Amino acid sequence: MTALCSRPNGYTGVVLRYFSSRVAPLLLLALPLASCDGSLRLVVVEQADDGNLSLAGKGGAGGSVSVLPMGGRNAEGGSPEPAQGGGAGKPDEATGAAGAGGMPDLPPWESAPFYTASFVPYAFPEQYLRQFDALGSIASVDMESSADTDAASFEMIPGLYGSVNEEGERCVSFRAVGKIGTFLRHAQSRIHLAAATDLPLFFADATFCEMPGLADPQAITFRTGNFPSRVMHLRNVNELWIDDLPEPMTPEFAEASTFYRTTALSELP
Repeated sequence: MTALCSRPNGYTGVVLRYFSSRVAPLLLLALPLASCDGSLRLVVVEQADDGNLSLAGKGGAGGSVSVLPMGGRNAEGGSPEPAQGGGAGKPDEATGAAGAGGMPDLPPWESAPFYTASFVPYAFPEQYLRQFDALGSIASVDMESSADTDAASFEMIPGLYGSVNEEGERCVSFRAVGKIGTFLRHAQSRIHLAAATDLPLFFADATFCEMPGLADPQAITFRTGNFPSRVMHLRNVNELWIDDLPEPMTPEFAEASTFYRTTALSELP
């Protein structure tokens, strides 16, 4: 389809519309519009089976949308971003250089990892942080099972929501080993394993920032990327959730939120 800019008399030409297997003729429709100084507006006209003409589409005036610079769209006639889970985020320069037209060469979830690792909880030194039935958990691992060792191993890539937070902490995303394109993320405060999407909400929920361990500063506590006052924390003995940092801090909470980085079990001989 095409649209012509409004002329000095305030009218514009319009739109070639495909309908069924026929091509409607090029129509000139006299509609008053703003001058070309503002954003360009597309007006879609369709021909129904009875031969009548009507403005097509939903959302915005008669289904039209304002065309913005660089091919973007405003909210009129478009879809809103999801509101929950923090503000809209986007990958930063660390998650992939921009290619032609400003698009990344690779999706940010395919970024090379900072490191690959497994994590041992301070509170249960014989167990590992792992995914089990698509949920984040703490559990033992069968070292003879590659499925088990993969479930407790993660490629730690630059955070999908940003690789550094306002506190200057490095931020990462847990990409599961052995399950292509899947990440630990929080949803309704529970840690889940989920397939990557390009939604800002997913980027935010799948980003965790490395702060010194609450029970041992040589270890790691994982702060959530979009809720800085919450950290990855054990509930119900072995379930991974995100919870608010208590004031004052308690030894029990600190121990249940501290993890030691170790060699990835998937890489052991």
